[in-house]
Amino acid sequence: MGSETNDTFRSLLRQTFDILDQLLIGKQLSARQLCNVAWAIAKHYDRDPLLLPAKTKRIAVSPGARGQAERLDLREDDRKGPEYKLDGIIDEIAEQLKTVLENDSWAAKEGELCMASWAFGLLRRRRRPPGWSHEPQVSTVPTIYGSEMISKGNEALDFVHFESWDSGVMQVDEMEECSPTDALFDRIGQTLTMPLSTITQETACPNILRLQSCQWNELANLAWAFASHGRSCSSQSQELMLQIAYEATRRLRQKTGGKPLSRDVAQLIWSLGTLQADNFRLADGLIDFINAVNSDFMDATKDRPFSGWSCADIVQVALSLAHTRLDDSFLLENLYREARKRLSPGFLHTKGTDGRRMSFLPWELSILLWSQARLHLTGAQLKEYSLFTKVAVKTLYDSIKNNASMESLGIGAQEQANIVWSLTVLEEYRSHESKALLNDFFRDAATACTVEGTIQLEHAHQLWQALYILDGECQECVSSVPSWFREALRDKWLAEKSRSKTSSLRHKSISDLLRLMGVAHVNEHDEDIDVAIILKSQASWTHETDFMCDSAGMKVAVEFDGPTHFARSTGSYNKVLPRALGHTNLKYRILKRQGWTVVRVPYYEFDKIPFWASMERQRYLQRLLKTHVNIRFSNLDVSEYKTPISDRKTRYD
Repeated sequence: MGSETNDTFRSLLRQTFDILDQLLIGKQLSARQLCNVAWAIAKHYDRDPLLLPAKTKRIAVSPGARGQAERLDLREDDRKGPEYKLDGIIDEIAEQLKTVLENDSWAAKEGELCMASWAFGLLRRRRRPPGWSHEPQVSTVPTIYGSEMISKGNEALDFVHFESWDSGVMQVDEMEECSPTDALFDRIGQTLTMPLSTITQETACPNILRLQSCQWNELANLAWAFASHGRSCSSQSQELMLQIAYEATRRLRQKTGGKPLSRDVAQLIWSLGTLQADNFRLADGLIDFINAVNSDFMDATKDRPFSGWSCADIVQVALSLAHTRLDDSFLLENLYREARKRLSPGFLHTKGTDGRRMSFLPWELSILLWSQARLHLTGAQLKEYSLFTKVAVKTLYDSIKNNASMESLGIGAQEQANIVWSLTVLEEYRSHESKALLNDFFRDAATACTVEGTIQLEHAHQLWQALYILDGECQECVSSVPSWFREALRDKWLAEKSRSKTSSLRHKSISDLLRLMGVAHVNEHDEDIDVAIILKSQASWTHETDFMCDSAGMKVAVEFDGPTHFARSTGSYNKVLPRALGHTNLKYRILKRQGWTVVRVPYYEFDKIPFWASMERQRYLQRLLKTHVNIRFSNLDVSEYKTPISDRKTRYD
């Protein structure tokens, strides 16, 4: 459709929206009609995003503050324009549909409610990434022109800045203001988890819910809508997501409801994983569903169980497992094996029998690399993982080399930061292609800062971690990074590390034990070190500390690694100890480069010792940290130092 024709169609469509507005004012639409009109608006918006107001541009907050800021351009903003009118119409549809369902839960059929949910999931997408306590934050970046240091920013009187400062408290659905879409989703959740009918409730099948009459694609779209909008922490939305997981698992186990498409399975895994990152109470439902997928949907006898899956489906599954820290070896091994095979020349630009794309786009490779790094899937676990990393880097290098711009490939600031961080975590930076990519991405990030004068803080932190490691291990990868950009990234990182911190209960317990043992230490050191111990220059035991002497010796960083530092097993294929995640391994590499000796206290060892067994916990730390030759608890009870073995099976080894 040409530009002129498109403008004409948009104008006619807006006239239709004016008529719709009058119908809403008169409350003349039934529940079914409200669902249909929401679906129609979403379809039009999916084709033409200009129908709704553009997203407000994020800008940097005031110096020293943490939070989000937005800029309103008074010259361009017209709150009475047709885009804002449609925005209000969408909220009114949500309000009226919620009210109708409150008065009559049977006013809309299950399929119609799924259709309306999909529409609002598309029209009202989440602003906070999964698992985050806040929206992405932007900060100013000083840049150098000649010898003068300036900080770019537009202070014209035609702009109004709005800032929201973070309190440091996790923001969840029930703590935030409830929007019309939030309220509608809660009402839909409550409606679909009702018994299917009064007759059914009183007879032999009292547990059949309305949700169970939905088709596979309706279940998948319903879960996708809640994940896209980011609603899972209210009691109604939580119950709906759990029931979707249980129903999908039941159908796979009992072979009822027909066989789902791989697209529906992937969408359910992605949706439940995305929401579980916000609400841990959904974890059991997700794990049960994944185990059912492994045993009752995937064909483990095939050499390529994912051969019929589209690339989008494969990416969704990988991203979900990464968000939720799930280490399912069967899915991950076959997923990355399939991805590597599709990157071979014979698979490029191919489509499946159903017309779905079977070759990866560059931005999809950035997600697969980030997921791999997040779960720390390296050649140490399986050679296939390192092979995929090398092939993915080569494919990205060739794609960028043969195209005019990264923007055309979908490689923006987020993708660049993710790839840089991922290659550093996976230690894939020795090849010619890796070095070229890393230099290009750092150079592009610096160039973007000179243009915008800002950088997203999360990107800056990723880039700094990678830069710090690469400076020590492979300087060729960062030879193009300008000095001012290095300083800017370092300053953002130091500001992040200087924030106030709260010690966990386990951390406090370790600190109390060390104090009882006479080991001087500092809690919550500047570099996010849980417990910092500085030894005397000639010390042989960890209790010989000296924080004041300039000639102090070894620096010991004691890190308590709680459950969130490790991948979680789904229980079906993984029987080994939990594996530390990528960000945890990278943190310890950074500390080691700073001169710290890192001693890790994993939760699965420390938690086995009862909290009331103080002497036994002291013995554990004595051997782990080499604190004393012996610890005398009484005349008869003396704990002698014994070097811990690397493959100890119990805390007594």
